[in-house]
Amino acid sequence: DNLKQPEYETLPKQRHLIESTGKYSVYEGGLRVPLIIRWSGLQARIIDEPAIMMDLYPTLIEIAGRSALPNDGESLLKLLNGGQRAGDTFHFYRPNNSYGAIRWQNWKLHFGTDFEPIALYHLTTDSAENNNLLDEQPEITAHLIELARDFDEQAQGMWIYLPIVGK
Repeated sequence: DNLKQPEYETLPKQRHLIESTGKYSVYEGGLRVPLIIRWSGLQARIIDEPAIMMDLYPTLIEIAGRSALPNDGESLLKLLNGGQRAGDTFHFYRPNNSYGAIRWQNWKLHFGTDFEPIALYHLTTDSAENNNLLDEQPEITAHLIELARDFDEQAQGMWIYLPIVGK
């Protein structure tokens, strides 16, 4: 059925740092991987905000004093300098166009191959993703499915190479 999770999501959960599951999983244990950034003048600190690989391109472009063309990443420079990310920032995970997840604010929705909702978690109160709130939050679920579908539709038309830097 289309709600079937990939095999790696059905394996017994293992303790990976502080979260359940391991790499290649859309659960928090597979997504929370440390990133270390160092350059002169950057104050050392731990930032517990999610970022994705695509965020590095616009970050490096902004550090270089240029502006990146539209892409699916967001510069982390403001966050690295002690500021905050936009409140509506979302991250989309869909390994091999299969079962996926989307994060928005403190919410995370798991969905099947046809974007059928599977589980909804509030990560501030449930980072281990044990308390499924899908039935209790239909508006949040609908909003996240809409964000995921829109982003997936846009991503289908994107080229696989990095965009050229704009002026």
